[in-house]
Amino acid sequence: MKLYEEILLLKHYYKGKYVVENVIAFYKPLIQPIELQRHHFWTNFNIIDKKFQTEKTCSLNDRERLSKLFGFNLDGYSGIDKRKCLRNCVLPELGLYILQESFKENSKLF
Repeated sequence: MKLYEEILLLKHYYKGKYVVENVIAFYKPLIQPIELQRHHFWTNFNIIDKKFQTEKTCSLNDRERLSKLFGFNLDGYSGIDKRKCLRNCVLPELGLYILQESFKENSKLF
C-alpha cells in the first residue's frame, strides 16, 4: 500500500510535476496507471503511448548485456539479485521520453 500512499500524497498535495514508476505487477492496480513497456507510470501530466525499438529486457538473462544496456555496473555490490535489479530498470530511451513529455505542458512547474 506504500506505493498508493505515495501516489495519493503527490496527487493531492504536491504542486510540481511528478512521475511514479513501478514494474507491472501480477495484480490489477488500484489506481489506473499509464502502461509503457514493462512499467506502470502514475503522473500528473500526459504521456502519449509510444512503441520503442529497444531490445526487451524480459528476454535478457545475461547480466553483462543488461549492465551495458542500462549503463550500470553492479560488480561492486553483494547481497542483491543483480540481474533482477537490472531487469527492473527503465530503458534509457523510455526515461528520456517521459522527461521530454513532462516539459510539453506548463514547464514552469520545474
